[in-house]
Amino acid sequence: NFSANPLRSCNGVVNFQDSTYNSPTSYLWNFGDGTTSTLSNPQHTYTTEGNYTVSLSACNAYGCDTLIKYGYVEFKYSQMPKSPQCTPSFYYPSLDYAIYSVEFGSIEYTSGGMEDYKDYTCQNTILTAGQSIPIKIKSGKTSYSSAMVWIDFNNDASFSMSEQVLSSNSKLEIHEGNVSIPSGAVKNQPLRMRVVSTNSWGSPQPCDSTTYYGEAEDYTVFVVPTNTPPIADFNY
Repeated sequence: NFSANPLRSCNGVVNFQDSTYNSPTSYLWNFGDGTTSTLSNPQHTYTTEGNYTVSLSACNAYGCDTLIKYGYVEFKYSQMPKSPQCTPSFYYPSLDYAIYSVEFGSIEYTSGGMEDYKDYTCQNTILTAGQSIPIKIKSGKTSYSSAMVWIDFNNDASFSMSEQVLSSNSKLEIHEGNVSIPSGAVKNQPLRMRVVSTNSWGSPQPCDSTTYYGEAEDYTVFVVPTNTPPIADFNY
């Protein structure tokens, strides 16, 4: 078994993670573009746009097994969302209020902090309209911090008050919530998600250039309609 991140890449880079049971001792990946790897957790760069079928054969002393995922990953330059009308700026990036990780759908990204603003829109996830999706943000170790998230559901390159999906003040490092995906969101288009972490007790807006300590990061989400045909999968 295996997974990939991101499933939709805008720069061709995809990280593959093995999750095979029973302690395999050798691997053979086929990335669908004529290239292979024998690493356990390879990173692969696609050079031509398209959908790719990926397979993994894993072996130990007792035998081998192969899993094929058809049309599993996609490389497309147009996966980038619209350029934002604004980007925030902070008085002083600080590890105390940095964004250490974001978990949302298939986005499981860990960054280094102290970056002020960073565009991570090559990291993306596919969401279904009408669903409620958990989100978790890890910030710096400090007495209190605030975390806010917006998603540009109408794809107008800006963030309105109605598009704020998380607002959290916490003494802990973890900010958690559930994001309801509206049925009226623009479908099958890359939408920008903005994550902000600050020391503010107020409510900084997604475009503010503030005197706060903090950091902001952008990601990409795709909303698909509920009438999307099923994708078969199973485990045993």
